[in-house]
Amino acid sequence: MTDITPARRVEIESQKEEIYAQLVEQLRTVTVETAYRIDMEKLEARYEMGRMIVTSGLYEPYAYGAGLVKMLSHDMGISQRHLYWLIRFYRVGEERGGLLELTKDVGKHQIKWHVIRDLLGDPDEIPKLPLPRKKAKPYKAFREMVAGYCNEKIGAVWTQGDQIEIERLLSDQEPLDGKAPRSEKDRGAD
Repeated sequence: MTDITPARRVEIESQKEEIYAQLVEQLRTVTVETAYRIDMEKLEARYEMGRMIVTSGLYEPYAYGAGLVKMLSHDMGISQRHLYWLIRFYRVGEERGGLLELTKDVGKHQIKWHVIRDLLGDPDEIPKLPLPRKKAKPYKAFREMVAGYCNEKIGAVWTQGDQIEIERLLSDQEPLDGKAPRSEKDRGAD
């Protein structure tokens, strides 16, 4: 068995450090390139969706287009606002020579939807859309909330506020005055 000289040990350690540094750089490159390809594929899909809507023959912005967007939103489970952004994305891209031309000045680490949307400006076609409604809770959750509320009220006087609270729980609507009725604890000894 041969002994490794101190000089040889330093050389081996130096090689390991160099190999390690190369490995880190290669991994970073793969990570950035993969993320770029994934983000670019997402953008290509959005661009294609915008193209399909605009060229379908069914879309005319100030006529049937709004109805089409509303129907697509409902059937596809995509917000109307997002569909209008897809339309805008396609139109601006075509005006500027296509998707690659539109994104050529955006760095690989910046190929994100929010960055692209900033490049697009505000879509002229987006009507004032209502804010999305809160998703309804599952029936079991309603049942448990109503049952819990009613259990708290056993033996107490039932008030109009209690009735409003039960109706709110059952309909998943906020109370009209924006306040929940007072609970038994809040009322004290009324």
